[in-house]
Amino acid sequence: MFQRWCQFTASSVIDKADYDPESSTLRVAFLNGAIWDYSHVPSEIYGLLVASPSAGKRYNYLIKGKYEGVKVT
Repeated sequence: MFQRWCQFTASSVIDKADYDPESSTLRVAFLNGAIWDYSHVPSEIYGLLVASPSAGKRYNYLIKGKYEGVKVT
């Protein structure tokens, strides 16, 4: 079950993200309204994403194309 959204106020790409530790699923909501779930993401990756000064760059470097993503909306 997802814990709570982390809002990215300085990002020009990502609106917010959440993480479900039980299923190791990362949920990312983009500013364009799309929401994606990424499977088998270690909690450390989520921690790096939310701690980054540039969430979009960190997403591109650590997540995009590296984990299986499913568009939720």
